[in-house]
Amino acid sequence: MNRNGVKVIAFFLCFCFFELSAQTDLKNLSSIKDIIEKIMANEHQNALMVAIVSKDSILFSGGFGLANIATGSRAGSQTIFPMASITKTFTALAILKLVKQNKLSLSDELSKIAPEVPFTNKWEKTNPVKIIHLLEHTSGFDDLRFNTFWNPDENMTELQAVVRGKNSMYSRWIPGERQAY
Repeated sequence: MNRNGVKVIAFFLCFCFFELSAQTDLKNLSSIKDIIEKIMANEHQNALMVAIVSKDSILFSGGFGLANIATGSRAGSQTIFPMASITKTFTALAILKLVKQNKLSLSDELSKIAPEVPFTNKWEKTNPVKIIHLLEHTSGFDDLRFNTFWNPDENMTELQAVVRGKNSMYSRWIPGERQAY
């Protein structure tokens, strides 16, 4: 999904959330579905999964568009999509929950809370890599190289996966100085 599509769809979904949370029924669901399909067409998106929840209830869960363009199969509530970068949102939320519980601080240094994680930062003594830098993409760490991707069927631990990508975990600039996704 391109960046503009993400922004438009994210804005739309936030709008829907506030609209739906103020209502007790889903009489507007069909118009919401129509709007989602129009946005997808305008943004040239193949498929999208949407879940609308309220407290402990799922108000709607479903797919839009084509899950497989070649076969023409439609996306549905059971379609499996790759998680990709959305995991960053959940990771950030989990970290912020730990911060709220005073179990972690955004200013905690990576080398102190996870000494087993291999990384290189030539400014570590004066400008250490901190949790906030990881969340903001300001650590300077490089992107994983194509040849370091791993197969999830390999049964690696999380630490083994991090070690495999250690050549990408070097600060290219002083942590916090600039952002790169």
